[in-house]
Amino acid sequence: MNGKSFRLPRFIILVSSIVLGIIVLGLCAHVRSKPSLGSNCGFDIMGMVTGALTLIAFPIMLMFTSTIFVLAELLALCVMWILWVVSAALSIEAREDVLGDRSCHIFRRSARTSCHEMVAIEAISIIIFVILMFYMVPLFCFAVFAHFHQRDKGIWRRRINEPSPVTCHPHSEIKAAENGTVAH
Repeated sequence: MNGKSFRLPRFIILVSSIVLGIIVLGLCAHVRSKPSLGSNCGFDIMGMVTGALTLIAFPIMLMFTSTIFVLAELLALCVMWILWVVSAALSIEAREDVLGDRSCHIFRRSARTSCHEMVAIEAISIIIFVILMFYMVPLFCFAVFAHFHQRDKGIWRRRINEPSPVTCHPHSEIKAAENGTVAH
């Protein structure tokens, strides 16, 4: 796990999660402010909480890259991923309770807007948990690979931006052994 190889994807994923989280936060606050469709389901409160936590946690993770350990990053990502999965599930449930198998076009103007907002919250929540998974799973796999295959027991306490001898190249052990970087 080279710190440089994860730097750009990490930045893109965290920033896009922040931007999309702000959108969900705003949409949920708007749905909550109007007594209309689905406002008693709780998905809007969960969306606001998850969006706010994203808005707090991810900028901190971006600003303090040099002090965050791999394990801490994985734990934070896992917690946020779970929160976004729950937010998506609650918004799906709320939409199904309100709409069933119908579309938003059956409602009048104000209710139709709220219905479209519910659908947007659902879609964006799903997008966020999927993109977080696209960063969390490879990071976890590289860390586990380093821990077990390359016997790098300190990978969990390594800073997220520190270079590591982990590589996915099939002959990496041979090259690393020639350079004297593999621990036996």
